[in-house]
Amino acid sequence: MKTLDYQKLERASQQKFNFNIGDYINRAYQIFSKEWVNFVFYSFVMIGILIFSMITIIGPYLLMYPLIMGYFVVAEKIENNEQVSFNDFFGGMKNYGQYFVFMLIQALCSLLLIIPFIVWAISLGVFSNTLSGDISEGAGALFASSILILIPFFILGSIAIQVFTFLTPFLIHYGNLSAIEAFKLSIQIGKKNFWYILLFIVVNSFISSLGVVACYVGLLVTIPIAYLMIYSMVDDLLLDTKTELDTIGTDELSY
Repeated sequence: MKTLDYQKLERASQQKFNFNIGDYINRAYQIFSKEWVNFVFYSFVMIGILIFSMITIIGPYLLMYPLIMGYFVVAEKIENNEQVSFNDFFGGMKNYGQYFVFMLIQALCSLLLIIPFIVWAISLGVFSNTLSGDISEGAGALFASSILILIPFFILGSIAIQVFTFLTPFLIHYGNLSAIEAFKLSIQIGKKNFWYILLFIVVNSFISSLGVVACYVGLLVTIPIAYLMIYSMVDDLLLDTKTELDTIGTDELSY
């Protein structure tokens, strides 16, 4: 399995990416086309597992990222010209505990965005309870108008969280980092590459959602291509591309 290239990581946390979305889309399609039947079937199975796991409430939090990493495991095997079996798609389960911690961190960040709404609602509620008649109705109108003002800040905050935490699960997978370590590193990279990552997320989400046009069945094609795009981006910008054959001569010279 590939690992993080810490020179690339340091570069990414200090300067902007050399970003090429067109190459990532093309590479994703090439990988998909080599095992498209397995990718489509796995997408169907993954969606089914996630829907079924909702009955446990925490099921999706435990399974979502390990299942997503299945695309990455298989993509790497395809590019290494290795034989692919359907079981390989479940090769991302090894760090499920750290993914769960990461989901809790995301939930906590989202909760922090909601706190201003809760505080404002409570303060206006207390204020209106001490009043009556037209003044109380005015407090209700003030609450409604203030919510409209707070909503844009909530949306912007949600976007920022998504951008800053976007790379976290992939840093966990390829670096065997803890959720907190990966979270901090993702934020560092996100600070330097905010607009690039945001653009990538928008394009990736658009491609993924195209399957809705084909009565949702098309999602079985567009979802794997979207995740393979992410694999291509992560591999290009963060991973060590050297193989064992590349390092044999170096190892010998080091003696």
